[in-house]
Amino acid sequence: MLFCSCTTDHVQTPREGTRGWSCVCGLVSVTALSAPLKTTLCHCEDCRKWTGSVGQMAIWYRREDVICSGQLLEFKAGSRVRKSCAKCHSHILTSLPRAGLVEVCVGSAGISISLSAHFFYVTPLIDFGDEVPKFVDFPASLGGSGVRAESWDLHPDVTQAFHGKCLCGSVIVAVSGEPEMTAFCHCLECQKWTGSSGHFAVIFDEALVQIAGDLKTTSDGRRNCAKCLACIASTHCAKTPGLLQICGGILNSPPRLQGHWNYGQRVLSVRDGMAKFKDSPAEFGGSGAVLGEEAAPYVVTIQRKDEDLGLELSFSDRKCRVLKVRRRSLIHEWNQICASDSMVCIYDRLISINGMMATVREEREQLGRATGKIVLIIAKFRYFE
Repeated sequence: MLFCSCTTDHVQTPREGTRGWSCVCGLVSVTALSAPLKTTLCHCEDCRKWTGSVGQMAIWYRREDVICSGQLLEFKAGSRVRKSCAKCHSHILTSLPRAGLVEVCVGSAGISISLSAHFFYVTPLIDFGDEVPKFVDFPASLGGSGVRAESWDLHPDVTQAFHGKCLCGSVIVAVSGEPEMTAFCHCLECQKWTGSSGHFAVIFDEALVQIAGDLKTTSDGRRNCAKCLACIASTHCAKTPGLLQICGGILNSPPRLQGHWNYGQRVLSVRDGMAKFKDSPAEFGGSGAVLGEEAAPYVVTIQRKDEDLGLELSFSDRKCRVLKVRRRSLIHEWNQICASDSMVCIYDRLISINGMMATVREEREQLGRATGKIVLIIAKFRYFE
């Protein structure tokens, strides 16, 4: 049974150490009262169609540890209840009432994250090139087969008329021509709107696109299905008049990706060899400036009593980077004995500390006081030639 309704969840007083985030317009806010259980990216067809992107990227919590305030629209399909902001239609969370769990869309958090697993990684829209576990469905602990995806293929790049539909099937899209560009936009607004790591935008001449069905349209040009709130199209990213960005996740077979936009705002790094633009190409109204691509993460494991750890860190653009490694410190000693690709260098990005996100200020502060076994996951930085 499918239905829509408006809700405002019970509001409590957040306690010290909580983490909060919001939708694009700020009407809806979410507060988490505990550390997350895991962070996942689900590539299943339903998550693609709802987000209009590569799938739902979610931070998992127990239901009682999440407070959501503001007016929400709900869409129920099977055992899942998907919730979006009633005003800007940003995707906020998916509730699993039977399991007592909530999947908060990571886009609304506005932070870089350390991913725990990929689900339904069979024909992904993007091959993220990471070392994160990939499952053909769900892990056994979540009721799936637990089978790992040992190999996979990107979705087929079919040269034919493009068509697609939303999650509930109420909105149908048909395109009679070829796209101008296929880009993945990592800007914060696209993260919040889609509930994914960004917007998989297939950019067409608007005259070639036909959309049938009831839509909700925001003042900044984002269009969602009026029933299931699936992301359908937008004019937000490409500033060139006459172009429309169709959400690739709803298409039968979206064309292959050609580049990443607003990569400096990413919540998840992608190592696919594609161009990573600071904003967008010049022909689409951007500067055309290209950023670097991070190499595969490496792991640093050390034992600490009261020695100097030796890391000086900076935090900007929601990323925690190494500014300096002090001599006569544990990290300096690590660099003397580790393999060359595991040396901690300046500008490397600190992803997580003992499994917790390094973008959270409290976790970075705890690093200075931590003793015993310390496990750091760090990504090296490299530049395009």
